[in-house]
Formats: sequence, C-alpha cells, structure tokens
Amino acid sequence: MTYRLVQFGSTLLPDYNEEFDIGRAVTKKAALDIPTGGALDLFGGERIQPGARTLTNTCTLHSTTESGLMNAYQTLATLVGTRAKLYRKRISDGSWFWAWARFDKLTATRKYSGGSSRYFQDVSLTFTVFTPAWYSMDEEEYWISAEAGDEDDLTTCGVEGDYVMLTLVLGGDNLPQPNVVFEILATSMFTHVEVVNTTNGYIWLYDGTVHIGETLVVDCGEMSVLNNGVDDYAHFYPPSDRERWFELQPNNNRVSIAVDGDADIYIHFLGALA
Repeated sequence: MTYRLVQFGSTLLPDYNEEFDIGRAVTKKAALDIPTGGALDLFGGERIQPGARTLTNTCTLHSTTESGLMNAYQTLATLVGTRAKLYRKRISDGSWFWAWARFDKLTATRKYSGGSSRYFQDVSLTFTVFTPAWYSMDEEEYWISAEAGDEDDLTTCGVEGDYVMLTLVLGGDNLPQPNVVFEILATSMFTHVEVVNTTNGYIWLYDGTVHIGETLVVDCGEMSVLNNGVDDYAHFYPPSDRERWFELQPNNNRVSIAVDGDADIYIHFLGALA
C-alpha cells in the first residue's frame, strides 16, 4: 500500500520524480532498567502513539519557461515556516488523508547546463508532522435528539434529565481517535453534562449553564470548550488521570451521555489511520 504527499494547506505539491518516507515514526519510550537485569516498560500493555516525526519529500520542479520554474520555486519558498494540514493520497483507491504539519525546510542545488535542463529543478521539502495519525477526509456524524424515543435508535434518543447509551463505531483498521467533537444544543436550559466511554473509561463533565437556544461545543481534539461561542473551560472537568479528554477505540464504543435538561447532541469524528 503506497501513498503520495499531494498538498500542504491550499498548495499542491510537486508530483514529478517523488521519493518520500511512508513508514510510521518511532513511538515514545519509557524504560526503567532493573538492577538484576532486564527493564520495566512504564507504559505496560498500553499502545503508544508516536510523537512528532520528520517527513522529507524529494522531487523535481519543472516548467516550460525559466520564469515559470522560478515562480514554482518561490511558491514553495513562501510556505517555509508555516503550519497547515499536510495531505496524502492512498494510491490504491485515491482516498485522501491529512495530518497537522509544519513546513520546515526547502533545499535545492541548481545544476545549469543549458538546453532543457534549465526548465527542471530538484528540490527537497522537509515537514515536521505533529498529529499521531493520518485522519480520513470522511467525517462520521451521529445525531441524538432530546425527544423521547428508543435509546437504540441513534436519531431519537431521550436525554431529558436522564442518560442515553449509544454505540459509536470507529473502523477496526483505525488508530484510537481523540479528535471527537460534541455539539450540545439546549432545547431547554441545562447545567450539567456527563459523557462516559464505558468501553475504555474516558469521562468528562461540564457544570455550567447553557440557556435555551444556545450551544455547548466541546472539542476534545483541540481541547476547547465554548458556551454560545465564548470560552467556558472554567466549568469543564476533563479526565483527571489521562492526557487526552476523550478517545474512541477501534470497533464499538459504548458511550453514555447524561444531560439534566433537554438537548440535541451532535457528535463528529474522523477515522485515523497509521
């Protein structure tokens, strides 16, 4: 299975004579040597996600004129130092994926020998990728209504002063997904929300006031809390024993949501592939 780096932000990347790494980065390590021999893995049986890693893309710029070649080079040069989404395409089916990255360096050695060679320029693009996985472009969305209904029906689940259990499904070939967004629209005033992934133990709480017609947005990936568009982190309680606010694991996740009022809840998340 192969990929191509195709775009950084809104800029298409060169697609001629490409060569780049498609492997995974080395994961974090926390080993403690044991005096009698061997070592202790401080992460135990937990799956460890990689930290930041470097991707280098060597390729060739080309144009029909020297000025066109210079413009193509300058387009890339102006992006050095910026942060944006880096996109790659899976060759087998054309699917696109993205990760947050910074364009660190652009290098080039000019070889000029006249003839057609003056319309070509070998370059090397270096990116630092911060996201632990490549995320799908296809977003999943679940909608839960505050109206009473069958709790197994994801479109009509009752959350009027009670809780609802639902199953969120992340494809089995994905990595654990922390980038989950909860949008909770108040159809009556509420002051408490509790969300628990009973499958892996992640839990967060909110104890602020959301008035009728206003929306509470908890973005677990960006780690932000907005009450009607205004920061309200002061009333938010993330898991006390975890680095992330929330996480979906591959396959089924049984999630309970409790609201002490009436609300329409929208849940958004993306697939996350290695």
